[in-house]
Amino acid sequence: MAVLLCSVLIERYGRKVLLLGSYGFMATMLGGLTVTLSLQGWAHWIPYCSAVFIFFFIFFFGTGPGTLTIAIVIELCGHSSRAAMFVIISCLNWIGLYVIGMVFPYMEAALGHYCFLIFLASIVGSGMFLFFFLPETKGKTLQQITTEFNRLNFKHKKLPMEFSTSL
Repeated sequence: MAVLLCSVLIERYGRKVLLLGSYGFMATMLGGLTVTLSLQGWAHWIPYCSAVFIFFFIFFFGTGPGTLTIAIVIELCGHSSRAAMFVIISCLNWIGLYVIGMVFPYMEAALGHYCFLIFLASIVGSGMFLFFFLPETKGKTLQQITTEFNRLNFKHKKLPMEFSTSL
């Protein structure tokens, strides 16, 4: 369901806005999850709030980073390097999932319910990085995206002139 919603929203709001919004909501859900896990003994209904926060975290992951990563990579890479980028991204994704799966039980044992604050900090850091360094790709050609990348990432450097080969 989240993928269908993302495919509708992606063209309306743009990739960067949808991705940053999803990161913001995911961080909010992790903060709420940490609070509800801390307060579980206070009322009988608080564990249900924790389950709702987990559900919404998964939902916002599905409407943001889970689906938009591939769409953004398709638009950022040329046709010749697209297959190699998919291989690299898939490998990094699986390595990251493996590391999280192996490390999380130890983190949870050491930090308890506060272990989600590490993921919250990671999401906030990633969102800030994307805000400052990722251009909007909606409706732009690869050359326009490259120019936007250069403008965002090389503000104070003199770049060589670009020559167009199109007629």
